Amino acid sequence: MKNLITGFIAVVVSLFTISLAAVMGLFIAIAAVISKPFIMKKMAKHRQEHMRSESATTIDGEYQDVTPQR
Repeated sequence: MKNLITGFIAVVVSLFTISLAAVMGLFIAIAAVISKPFIMKKMAKHRQEHMRSESATTIDGEYQDVTPQR
């Protein structure tokens, strides 16, 4: 009888845990879908700024090998 009650409690707790995880996963998925356009916009803006600054900061000069010689 004691094992039956313990098994029933374990099943109830596990079902509660699984349902709570499913609800949390649903909220996280909804938040990801909502925030995706904003993140993509920021990434595009950052990419444009990086491309602009990358071409402007190129330094031409001599190359000196600094690797240790054996």
